[in-house]
Amino acid sequence: MVSLSNLAYIKTLLTEVNRFYAGSSIANMFGGLLAAGVLGNLEGAHGIAGWRWLFIIEGVITVGIALTAA
Repeated sequence: MVSLSNLAYIKTLLTEVNRFYAGSSIANMFGGLLAAGVLGNLEGAHGIAGWRWLFIIEGVITVGIALTAA
């Protein structure tokens, strides 16, 4: 038997899962755009390969978000 308290929990859980999947899709979209921009424009800049620039920029963004969240 399903009670009303279980329905509220299920609705909350589904909302959280929905936000997680939507956030993941949005992050993949912007990650691809960032990669295309970096690889297209920074290839060979300052003698550094494009993939290294991408690694540096994504690392700086990750560390910045981690420090902000902490």
